[in-house]
Amino acid sequence: MSHYIIVSFETRKPELSPAEFKDYYDNVHVPVIQEAMGSSFPKSHARYYVKQQSEDPNNANSTLPLVLIGSVADIDYDALVIMTFENRQQFLEFQTKYGEPDIAAKIGASADKFTIQSKLKVIGLDHPHITFG
Repeated sequence: MSHYIIVSFETRKPELSPAEFKDYYDNVHVPVIQEAMGSSFPKSHARYYVKQQSEDPNNANSTLPLVLIGSVADIDYDALVIMTFENRQQFLEFQTKYGEPDIAAKIGASADKFTIQSKLKVIGLDHPHITFG
C-alpha cells in the first residue's frame, strides 16, 4: 500500500455553532479547495467532527466536546480531517500547488471565515494497523 495520509486538526471560530462550522466546511470550503487544487485534490478528504454535548441548551454555540477519557480542556479542535493521496508524489504535487500564492490566498481566505488558523495542526500518518473482530 503506497497511500500517503495527512491529518489536520481544525478549530472553529467561537462565533460559529458546530452546525454552522460543519455546513461551511462541507458545502463551501471543500468546494473551494476542490476548485483551487483541481487534479491535485487528494484521493479522499474525510472530515470527522468532534461530537459535541450542550453546555447551555439556550445557546447553540455553548458546547463542549464529548470526552470519554481525559480532559475537555485538551480538545481544542472541532474537526479531524484525513486526506489520503495515492502516493507521496501526489502529496508533493498537492503541497506545491497549495504553496502557489494565489491558491494559498484563495483557500486561506475561505478558511479564515470559519477556522482559527493559529490553532491548525497538520501531521503525517503511517499506514493503519487494523485489528478486526
